[in-house]
Amino acid sequence: MSADKPVLLIAHSLDAALSVRWLQETRCHDRVSGAFLVAIADVQQAQCSEAARLLDFAIRLDRELPVPSMMVASRNDDWLSFDRATFFARSLGSRFIDAGFAGHIGTTAKLGNWADGLSSLTDFIGTLA
Repeated sequence: MSADKPVLLIAHSLDAALSVRWLQETRCHDRVSGAFLVAIADVQQAQCSEAARLLDFAIRLDRELPVPSMMVASRNDDWLSFDRATFFARSLGSRFIDAGFAGHIGTTAKLGNWADGLSSLTDFIGTLA
């Protein structure tokens, strides 16, 4: 990873799971100021034809992330139950944001510019300064 200044990771769904996994396994996390994780995919609970291949993205729940993090999750996400979302946040040491009943947060959820998400991101960035 090459950057002049620390970077903020902003990731969604499977990318969020991959970002968590990378942070847990890399020695380059000192170049990351934080991680904003939206609608992380729970690949260990996946119910699809590609489920076995997704296990390579599974996050470790036995250690906190080495950087500040915020996790945003919906109460009715097909890829992550709300109970698992709160468990993930506790296990990773992430600040948790309840996004209400927004489905799998993303373009299919039809949230438009998602003002609540922008507000959460802005708040999170404020904690990093």
